[in-house]
Amino acid sequence: DSESLFSQLDLYHQLLQQSGLKQYQLADLLGTDRTTVNRWDGAGKHATAAPTYAIQFLRAYIMLSPADRLSLHR
Repeated sequence: DSESLFSQLDLYHQLLQQSGLKQYQLADLLGTDRTTVNRWDGAGKHATAAPTYAIQFLRAYIMLSPADRLSLHR
């Protein structure tokens, strides 16, 4: 329903902000098309909720040390 979509969207935005990642960086780390990640932003007619794996990845990423985060970007 629309209420759960908005709460999922709020959670995604909060985690993305906390991670310090840009959408394109998240897409690259997940091996996902950048257009797909852009759709998780909730704007436009093709908006979709971020999948559970993306939410869980962001939660884990936030817990990593800065050095460990950098090692993922290589």
